[in-house]
Amino acid sequence: MKIIVLFTVILALFTYNTEGQPDLKSKTISQHNFKKLLKKENAEILDVRTPEEYNAWHMENAINIDFNNENFLQQILQLDKNKTYLLYCHSGRRSGKALLLMYADGFTKVYHLKDGVLYWSGNPQKK
Repeated sequence: MKIIVLFTVILALFTYNTEGQPDLKSKTISQHNFKKLLKKENAEILDVRTPEEYNAWHMENAINIDFNNENFLQQILQLDKNKTYLLYCHSGRRSGKALLLMYADGFTKVYHLKDGVLYWSGNPQKK
């Protein structure tokens, strides 16, 4: 399983800025655009933080799929690739990596929240 995940990450990194491929940097969106997509799209919200972080606070209707869990990729592969997904974590690092993995696996309507929920206006734990 770890070899598959490693291969997927390597593939994602090679396609990240390859000519002819969509620029995944455009999939990193601001808090303002994240909120707009929440209202506009029939999007699924994925919280890729740990269950402990999720239980302390999470966005309404967010689904917790822990990026650090060994079954993360298996859980992601069960999702509908035609849906729109909005990803977030604490600082944007895990959701950025999850974005790469999902894109490499054929998801095209996936976005992640720049800087995570560190500064999210609805987060009572924000800095």
